[in-house]
This record gives sequence, C-alpha cells and structure tokens, in this order.
Amino acid sequence: MSANVETMFYTREKPWHGLGTRVEEAPDSREALRLAGLDWRVVQKSIKTGDGFQIPGFKANMRDTDNRVLGVVTDRYKVVQNEDAFAFTDKLLGEGVTYETAGSLQDGRRTWLLAKLPQRYIISGDEITPYLVFMNTHDGTGAIKAAMTPVRVVCQNTLNLALSTARRSWSTNHIGDIAGKLEDARYTLLYADQYMSELGKEIDRLERQQALDVELSKPVNTPITGKPAAPSGEEKAGRASAEYRKSFWNAMRSKMPGHEILNALQIGTDSEGGYLVPDEFERTLVEALEEQNIFRTLAHVIQTSSGDREIPVVASKGTASWVDEEGAIPESDDSFSQVSIGAYKLGTMIKVSEELINDSVFDLEAYISREFARRIGNKEEEAFFTGDGTGKPLGVLAATGGAEIGVTAAAAAAFTADEIFDLFYSLKAPYRKSAVFLMNDASVKALRKLKDSNGQYLWQPSLTAATPDTLMGRPVYTSAFMPALEAGAKSVLFGDLSYYWVADRQGRSFRRLGELFAPTGQVGFLATQRVDGRLILPEAVKVLQQKSTSAT
Repeated sequence: MSANVETMFYTREKPWHGLGTRVEEAPDSREALRLAGLDWRVVQKSIKTGDGFQIPGFKANMRDTDNRVLGVVTDRYKVVQNEDAFAFTDKLLGEGVTYETAGSLQDGRRTWLLAKLPQRYIISGDEITPYLVFMNTHDGTGAIKAAMTPVRVVCQNTLNLALSTARRSWSTNHIGDIAGKLEDARYTLLYADQYMSELGKEIDRLERQQALDVELSKPVNTPITGKPAAPSGEEKAGRASAEYRKSFWNAMRSKMPGHEILNALQIGTDSEGGYLVPDEFERTLVEALEEQNIFRTLAHVIQTSSGDREIPVVASKGTASWVDEEGAIPESDDSFSQVSIGAYKLGTMIKVSEELINDSVFDLEAYISREFARRIGNKEEEAFFTGDGTGKPLGVLAATGGAEIGVTAAAAAAFTADEIFDLFYSLKAPYRKSAVFLMNDASVKALRKLKDSNGQYLWQPSLTAATPDTLMGRPVYTSAFMPALEAGAKSVLFGDLSYYWVADRQGRSFRRLGELFAPTGQVGFLATQRVDGRLILPEAVKVLQQKSTSAT
C-alpha cells in the first residue's frame, strides 16, 4: 500500500492517503488493537539451512496469523507484542486513555499507536491537543520509541516527523528487561506542561516579531507608538497592581477596613484569613531573606503553586564500551529516580504599637520586611543545613539524603591541609567548577592557621571588595549553622549547592491581629510562608567529618 501503511484505524478526520478504518469515537486499547489490525502476535523460530542444520545465535520473527517473516534477529532480542505496547500506554496515561490512530507499517515490520493526552492547551488562541506516540519494530532494525508530540501520526512520514521533532522522547533497544525499561518511559510526560508552555511562548514571540516586522516595513511620517514591541504600557493586574498594594497596607493599618478595600483584596485572600502580600513587597522580602540567609544565594530557588513537586534525577548513568567488528553492543541504560519537594509552614508574630501604626511617618513595610527576614531567615538557614525533614526541610548535612562524606578527619577537633586537599578532590570534577566551601567560624579559624609545605598559608584573602575569600580557587563562605569542630561533626562542606533546591510556595501571607494585644496597645501581625528544600543529587556535595570519639 502507499505511505507504507498495511493496516490502520483513525478517528474522525480522514488521513491524506485515504487508507484505514474510520471510527467516530476514539476507542480503548482492546478495541483499538482490533481496529488497527494489530491483533496478532510475533513468534520466534529457529533458522535452518537447506540441509537442516540450525544456524546458532539467530531467530526469525514471524507473524502468527500468516507466518510472514518480519525479520531475522539475534537470540538476545526480546519481543514486545502489540498488545503489550497498548497495555504499557494504558498504564502510562492512566484510566480512560483513548487512541486517535494506530496501525502497521512495512508489512508488519513496524507498528505505531497514537494516544490522546488528557491535558488541553490554548496556544495563540488555538486549542492544542498533544499526543503520546509509541513506535515498535519487529524486524530488529529499530528501537522502541515513545514521544510527546502535537503531530497526528497517520503514516510513515508523519511518524518520522513526530519522533524527530519531539522535545520529550524516550527510546530503548529490544535487549534485557523490557518491562523494567518501559517503566522509564513515564519520564517522557514529566515536563508536558513545560514543553507546551515553551511552545506557546515561542509561537507568541514569532507572532509579535512578525507583527513588528510588518509595522516597521510600512512607510511612516509620524513616530510609531503603541505597537507590538511595546507591551510595557499595560496596566499591571492581580497582586502586582497598585490598587492591591494600596489596599493591602490600608488593611494592615486599619482596624476596620472599608468595603472597597476588602473588595480589592479578594484576589489575594488567604485560606487562613489573611491576605497574600503584594508582588512588589514579596520581591522585597525575598531580597531581605537573601541578605540574612547565605544559603539562598547559593542554592537553586524555584516557585511552586500547590502540591508536591516531583523532580527526576539520574540515579545511575550508562557507559560506552569497546566492541569487536560485528560484535553486539552491551546494554547500558541510564536509570532514573524521583525526589519529591513539598512545602512546610514557617511563621512568626510581629507586634507593633498602635501609635506607630497610626503614625504616617512610620514605614510599616520596611519594618515588617526587616523583621520577617531576620526571624524567618535564621530558621530557614538552620533547616537548610541541619533539618531532619520532619516538619521542616531536609538539610544538606542530613545523614540520609544529604551530602556524601568525602573525608573523615584523623582528629576529633582538627583537620589538616592534606584532608582539605582530599576533600577537594573527593568531589567529581564536573561539580568542582561551581563548588564552594562552607564552614563554621571555628573551622575558619583553624583553616587560617593551615600552611603548605613551603610555610605559606593556604587561605588566600580576597583583594576585591564584596568578594569572598578563596581556597584552592573556590569561594569560602561561613555560617553559624555549620557544625563547630567537635567529634563526629561535619565541619567542612564542599560542593555545588545549586543541586540543593529551595521550593518557595507562591504567596507569603500576613494577617492582622487587632484584638489579641489590645490591652497592651499593640497590634499583632502574623506572617507565614511555606517552603521546602533538599539536596536532589547527593554526589554534588561532599563533607569533611571529624573523627568520632571511641567509647571508653
């Protein structure tokens, strides 16, 4: 047949080649298997010469319905049956998955199925329906592939287009534990939202650029104003608007805010009775937190909206191997795991006298941001270093899930220059280029006294203002929350802290407590935020641990 299509089905819109069975509603996997003409199995049989001698190491893949030879493969080849491909896709996408197209290409040597994803996206005013395409081969010439794509696959050419242009794709060969490998394919969907969002942004950018090019190509005798390249004149909305900011601080100052103020604050109503802070003030708070909290400036900070966030990480990496001519390539696949980041609640109560609040000269915003940052920043910093993950973030020094031990010092309350060198080189080279040292003041004092074999101090003071000192070319930072020099303590940290992720739940909130402190002439402000943090790749950070004292 044309387009290399042997059998197929499609829903609604007829493909360009006019082949296949048309159905009105997208079927489930069992019906799709039948409609696509894929309700057959592949059987493997030995290959023999004309005189009956069996050829070792090879088998023939044959279709059980007509004994058609689909291909010759090695003994290591593992068959993925058509029904197994549908069952895997059902499991991957969840209950209720339906199929848009499916079929057989090249006389059964290649098969595909196209399933609808449950999400819908509006991009440039148009609704986009992404698909998951699954391609399998039975002739031993290709891999198993899965990809997320907006392309509707109806033939060999559209299948090639979908696989070659996909932003998120996965593939594996027909060797080894196929069932275990198929489980890794769920990572093709982990960033579906991000992929479609990036696609939408790119389309919008191209449309704006096209509109701008058309406008600039016109002959004009007056200045161009209000054109596509100047969106800055748009009025800000939501918590970024001037109205919301004004109403928020009026509510914080006023015991009984008016209805017009309450109406303006509806978009920022918190579930616990407070209000989400204005966007501009939230940025001020974050800047203040970074001044109080050295960890935030070194870690990777993300914003989350709700629920836990699953972060995929590579648990083990595959390797290349030297092979003989015509020799089989050893299997070596990457394996993946997930790290979950949630949100823990951190709060403080700030009290201000009524006289100060009523005083128009008193800068309530600056006071609250300074106090909030001082109190919250200290608690954050402590948790990011030593948190146990119970009701608080999991710290970088945690025994499980924290940094790996690079060196164990020979002494309980001291370390040597050699041990610092060992710590430096215990970290893999790719991480060292962005790594930093972190330690307590007591460790810094001990470090300043260390000398090399020439009697030169290892510590090199920085000659540039506001630039940290360096050790072995890498910056040195201090924190009061790093353990001091004592038995069993993790006294020196060295690593790339961008692999420690800090997750801020969007929307810090304030609540005014007008009556609670009325007898003392004060007003309370309850400030809360939700945050989590953890090291997503422990091998990126190493620590020097002091020797433990032996029991007597």
